[in-house]
Amino acid sequence: MNAVRATKGRYLMATYISIKIRGSGKTQVQISEECGFARPNVVSMIATGRMRLPLDRLGVFAKAIDVDVYELFCWWMREAYGQTWLELEGIIARAPSR
Repeated sequence: MNAVRATKGRYLMATYISIKIRGSGKTQVQISEECGFARPNVVSMIATGRMRLPLDRLGVFAKAIDVDVYELFCWWMREAYGQTWLELEGIIARAPSR
């Protein structure tokens, strides 16, 4: 069941990323270059859910497609950790600010 949920989550994130890529007005080649990917098809693979966005490229990818890095991070964490992330997100939201 967790595998099904993770797969479903991956395609939800891929759909979100695909929409944001189209909205950015940039080509996959431009995004690939901004993110330092070796090949432009990496962007396509991320946008279709065939490949997970590498966590170490999350910040530059968010900037390249003009989305909030924390929002993209939350999508990434939901995809990777499912319910565990949802629980952690709730704990973080209740944590006192410093």
